[in-house]
Amino acid sequence: VTCGANIHPGMFKLITEAADAQNIAWDTDVAVAATGTDAWGLQIQVGGIPCGLISLPLRYMHTCVEEISLNTLKNCAKVIAGVAAGLGADWEEKLCLDD
Repeated sequence: VTCGANIHPGMFKLITEAADAQNIAWDTDVAVAATGTDAWGLQIQVGGIPCGLISLPLRYMHTCVEEISLNTLKNCAKVIAGVAAGLGADWEEKLCLDD
């Protein structure tokens, strides 16, 4: 789970809480600059869109022999589903930054 300047801290918290609730191990990936993903482009749209980022550990990205553990992929899907299921009517409050 990535944290850094263009990752919303509320999204980071929602993702890590969803993983913890399902006993899915996770590690922090610190991004000190751009992540190489669409997160920055999304974050600055329409007055700001809170972005989170789950980086999948895999080998040989963007090649015809890209590899990933199916268990890791399934667990990431469970975490994403857990985040979505955990969003309630107070989702906006969960993502508001303290002044």
